[in-house]
Amino acid sequence: MHFNKSETELRAYDRRVFRHKLPRKGNPRAYLAGFFDADGTISASQKTGENSFSLIVALYNTNLEFLKWAQTLIGGQIFDRPRTQNPKQIQRMLRLTNIEEQFDFLNQIYPHLRIKKKAVEFGIRYIISRKRMKHLSHPSQYSIQLLRDLRKENKSRSYHSKDCPF
Repeated sequence: MHFNKSETELRAYDRRVFRHKLPRKGNPRAYLAGFFDADGTISASQKTGENSFSLIVALYNTNLEFLKWAQTLIGGQIFDRPRTQNPKQIQRMLRLTNIEEQFDFLNQIYPHLRIKKKAVEFGIRYIISRKRMKHLSHPSQYSIQLLRDLRKENKSRSYHSKDCPF
């Protein structure tokens, strides 16, 4: 996957050693990619009243053992929250909060994705642009546009997405 922006070639998926490298035995990359396609999310959020944006990458499941296994491979934090329809059942979320963990995970599952491939491309582009512009206190117009495109892509696959406020 190559991205071109103003004569600068951005290569998102490379073969460098990742901090949380997924083992090849049994192909957990493809397994986690399939799971992410079904029960994962990649979205953009903006803090209310601020010019601060963040990328959200998370896996959802009720099985704590599975999420702990995935956490040992990709990192992140596990959060519990009761479901609205059935408060007795707990939905758990494995959220990747560190931008390096997000970048590693998205790059490793990207070749195996089917449904959320385009959304992950926008996420990878956003992370690359933020890494290049980390000296800026505010996000660039290019990175804000990438988050808007990510929101549009998510909205095209969903019935109940809200309009992008930024």
